[in-house]
Amino acid sequence: MIATKCGGPEEIIVQNKTGYLIPLNDYTELAEHIEYLRENPHIIAKSVISGYNRVTELYNFDTCVMKLKKYINSLINLNKEI
Repeated sequence: MIATKCGGPEEIIVQNKTGYLIPLNDYTELAEHIEYLRENPHIIAKSVISGYNRVTELYNFDTCVMKLKKYINSLINLNKEI
């Protein structure tokens, strides 16, 4: 996966493991990474597997529910302090 450093992708992509983060508007670096991956398809396969594992670990249903409960509890506790 190739994406730009613009917030959201930076939460998911681990540089050189699950993909590549390119600075915004750096078309030269983007082209270099596209060419590199075109010449090294085995790296794409490794990145896909690593990316899938990362996303399913971070964003599975149970994890998301646990994070949401923690956030809601923090709001409730914040409200109690006021």
